[in-house]
Amino acid sequence: MDGKKFDKNTLKTLVIAASLLLNCVLGGASYTYYNHLAEQMNETASLQSQVSHLEGSVSDLQAQVDESQPTIDGLKAQVASLTEEKNGLQTQVDTLTSQKADLQKQVDTLKAGASSGSSSVPRVTVRPSRQLTAARTTRAKRFTSQTPAPNITAPAAGI
Repeated sequence: MDGKKFDKNTLKTLVIAASLLLNCVLGGASYTYYNHLAEQMNETASLQSQVSHLEGSVSDLQAQVDESQPTIDGLKAQVASLTEEKNGLQTQVDTLTSQKADLQKQVDTLKAGASSGSSSVPRVTVRPSRQLTAARTTRAKRFTSQTPAPNITAPAAGI
């Protein structure tokens, strides 16, 4: 019986030792799992805080965009208006440049005719229109009627 008892005690001791060893391994695994879980929860809380901060920043930026949108639309309208005006002015510049070139050709033609001594080049005399002459006369009368004429004597040599 002594051998059986030894075997039973040895077996009980081995089972107890194995269960203690298993408890230690499971306790260590539980401890590392808990620590890892706590770190993950802290990191999650930190990331959630960052997300909240970024959402606030996005809201602020969206408010600024909404605030700036009328200004942007106004500036776009001004750009379109100025572009149209620029195109109109460019058309005028092109027209004036074309007219200048035509006038320069006429001047060159007239100069060429005058330098060759040809009398076939007609002389152009510019006379004011009747309406312009009437306006000048009216202005002159109005001016003279408001201001008395000074007594001026001209030197005899020049007249």
